[in-house]
Amino acid sequence: MRVGDACGHLASCGLPDAWQGAQSWTVLDTDFAERSQFFATLSRWQNDPSRPRCLHYVGIYDCRGEADTRMSGTRRDAPGSQRIDQLILRELPNVGRLGRGFHRFALESGQVLLTVCVGSTQDMLREGNFQADTVFAKPPENQWEARLLARRCKPGSLICFGTQASANALNSELYGVMEPLGFIWQTDSAGQRQPSCTFDPPWRIRNLRDTRHLEVRSTGRCAVVGAGIAGACVAYALARRGWEVAVVDQEVAPAAGASGLPAGLLVPHVSADDSPRSRLSRHGARMMTDLAHGLLVRGEDWAPSGVTERRTESVLHWHPDAGWIRPSRLVRALLSHANVSFVGLTSIQSLVYRAGHWQLGCQNGDVPGNFDLVVLANAMGSVKLLRQLACACGIAPDLDDKLAAVHAVHGAINFGRYAEPMAGLPTAPVNGHGYFIPHLPDPSGAQWLIGSTFETDALRAADLWQQRVDNFAHLAHLVPPDGDIFAQTLDRGPVAQWLATRCVTHDRLPLVGPVDVLAHPGLWLCVGMGSRGLSFSALCAELIAARIGAEPWPIEASLARSLDVHRIKKKRTPDSGPPFTFAATPQPRVVG
Repeated sequence: MRVGDACGHLASCGLPDAWQGAQSWTVLDTDFAERSQFFATLSRWQNDPSRPRCLHYVGIYDCRGEADTRMSGTRRDAPGSQRIDQLILRELPNVGRLGRGFHRFALESGQVLLTVCVGSTQDMLREGNFQADTVFAKPPENQWEARLLARRCKPGSLICFGTQASANALNSELYGVMEPLGFIWQTDSAGQRQPSCTFDPPWRIRNLRDTRHLEVRSTGRCAVVGAGIAGACVAYALARRGWEVAVVDQEVAPAAGASGLPAGLLVPHVSADDSPRSRLSRHGARMMTDLAHGLLVRGEDWAPSGVTERRTESVLHWHPDAGWIRPSRLVRALLSHANVSFVGLTSIQSLVYRAGHWQLGCQNGDVPGNFDLVVLANAMGSVKLLRQLACACGIAPDLDDKLAAVHAVHGAINFGRYAEPMAGLPTAPVNGHGYFIPHLPDPSGAQWLIGSTFETDALRAADLWQQRVDNFAHLAHLVPPDGDIFAQTLDRGPVAQWLATRCVTHDRLPLVGPVDVLAHPGLWLCVGMGSRGLSFSALCAELIAARIGAEPWPIEASLARSLDVHRIKKKRTPDSGPPFTFAATPQPRVVG
């Protein structure tokens, strides 16, 4: 398809006039292999002074019949396609090796969100959770695909099938299927069907599959409790969409808790069966990398250095897009958005819902005014607030059960400068049983970092010398056969220690979603990142923002259920080990 033809299709769908005055606009493209439609839409959005704040473009790439799941290269037969692919390859470095499933990319400082769905059209439509304003469609292959297409449309959506030849591919049987679904075909003066139609069913559309259906909220005021990496990502995601966000924390500065570690690894989880945790962390790591690209200084605040994953002494896995990052600097960058304000030294003691708004009860400090939304991203502190809310007016039993299993896990890392030259060090960070970052830039000289311990016992975590010994012991596994020698050499130099506490759930996946839509409307939870806050936080924030604004979700609906606050809690098996212990939460500190 020529780019000029794609621009003509935009006009036939009423764009850009249709999106004038809209806060956001969603386009569904079921033939993303022909990417000229995406480029034409993006160009029209860029040049429209009255454009919507956010443009969502969902492109389905049907990979059936191909030798692999990679997107095809440049379409040489389409004038202008080389420019399109250069744009995609520049902005989306991973687009050439996408696997099956959803893949979210942020363009134009996050105001254009492209979701590439790789898989059969029918499966990808089923996994979606949105309703499009504009649809560029290829003719459905069967009645089931037509029904799924109807689910992804909203009343008034205009569907364009491209050319008259494409419309003619809709045989009479499919016409008979689509018309009862609510598709009204446009005709010319002679009564001939045109290659476009409007979705205008004569009935009210209700989502009966989700008993916790959310009312779409326009932008307003939001309070985010907790100024760590999770809270900062939520604040940034909502601020980009026009929300006025107040981030409240009991400490004097952001990232005073577990997000204040000197450096961490931005690397996805790996499992033999590619579990939901692995898939979620892969999505989240890519989203966090996008944030780092746009907000941080490469080589100082972060670096996509690649990371070696050591599973056993002889089995290695290379993550080319992974790297190290200083989380505290990213938190400060996220909170510097013009729509975000930070309120420190303020401890939230209670939540009160009155007259359609939330009010925060503070022991010290002041957070004036009412809020349309409150997002709890304060790790273990959220449990105390929700317990208080449960005593006042109750919470859902399934959430109460999960809160009982949320627990604190204490950890320590060690870091320092090289006191003497060391040969044979790895050139990139190593992850596995612990992690080792051999080269961190610092004005006083290159630093190293080893982490981290994972202690549920507060008394053992308080034994600082044992935590140091345990961290240095990681080197034997991470960099054999010289790990013990490296540990002895590093231990002779200056060594500092940093301690903090992480919040872990019953299945080590975050709790993300509304607390109770009916009893506590506008109250959301985003906690339980555990030791993978860098991999999960950006994804969880985008998922919350998408659900609040009825936007396309960044991941498949079936995968998102693994994060839902109200997901089914699996029962513990007899051989799953003792229950976690609940212990006091020590404050993070650095010990020289």
